[in-house]
Amino acid sequence: RISCQKLGQQLTGNVDMVEVEHRIVSHLRPPGYRRTGLPPDPTKSAAERAALRNRIYAFLSSAQPVEAERMLLLREFESMLEQAQPERTGKWKLTNRVVHEKIPHELLSQTLSAALCNEPFLAQRYSERHDALLLALHYRAPQGRCLWHSWSAPFRARAMLNEWQRQLSNSDAPDVVYDVPSSQYGFIRHVQKLCCPSDGSAIVVTKFEFGINATFPKPTLEDEDQDAAEKQASSALPTPAKREFHATVFKEGYTFGMWTDHS
Repeated sequence: RISCQKLGQQLTGNVDMVEVEHRIVSHLRPPGYRRTGLPPDPTKSAAERAALRNRIYAFLSSAQPVEAERMLLLREFESMLEQAQPERTGKWKLTNRVVHEKIPHELLSQTLSAALCNEPFLAQRYSERHDALLLALHYRAPQGRCLWHSWSAPFRARAMLNEWQRQLSNSDAPDVVYDVPSSQYGFIRHVQKLCCPSDGSAIVVTKFEFGINATFPKPTLEDEDQDAAEKQASSALPTPAKREFHATVFKEGYTFGMWTDHS
């Protein structure tokens, strides 16, 4: 995939772009790669998995073993998606999807990276029967056709004393701290809103925040507001140093963005 898109392109210093991107992709660890997201060892041995498979074949005499395993695998996907989307009223039915594609292991990182660029939700589950990791990229469509989702990165940047006090009052001490200033790279927060209009499109609005503008809260002159100010300073999120917004629309195989013109 990279060779087809970047063939013949070079960076400054006559560096081959294909070689650079291949080196970057080699460091990616997608789910399922070298048992990432799976137990270190299979929970059932090969003999136990074979016995589990043969147990049900006697009740499916009209179906070949390959067809039976495919139906059971699709049922695992349906159960996982039902758990990932509890607001969905109808049942998932994946048996009508008759096309499947086998992705070579050397292209797994590139394929997943390209698919995740569309900002879907990722659901995963370990299947003991197949000793495999099931992955599903999906968009949720709740009853109100809007869904909020937020994520905050663990606090692992170099911080001032009062910032540590704020973090340790709400969570445990981190096991790893990186030598980067929290004013520029700390307090990373990602907020996403998904809208699903009736025309079948999907609109994803993303807000990305990081850094901090002020280390200390603004002083107050009112004695009665001192306790409230201290409580708010310890629990409320700090004002980010940088905030980015972008919106993406997906419809009928097309992808386009929406930006604000500040001119």
